[in-house]
Amino acid sequence: PEVTNHGRATLASDIYSLGVMMWSLFTGDDPWVCGEGGFFMPHPTFPAVADLPADTYPTHMAYVALMNRCLSQEPSQRPTA
Repeated sequence: PEVTNHGRATLASDIYSLGVMMWSLFTGDDPWVCGEGGFFMPHPTFPAVADLPADTYPTHMAYVALMNRCLSQEPSQRPTA
């Protein structure tokens, strides 16, 4: 979000980008879709992830927890490299 909003790339914005890639790998969807007039817009479910089934592997839950931290709107809440 910082790059789009302020034109600045930072370590935190790189971590957000990692979260975007993690989301795409986990859901199998593209995070951006073509909207009206050919403009890209966020996928309707991005960055939310549907509730995981009760029989979900613990590694999936850990993956989603890390992904959600990477996708935090607040840069200081994201993991550091």
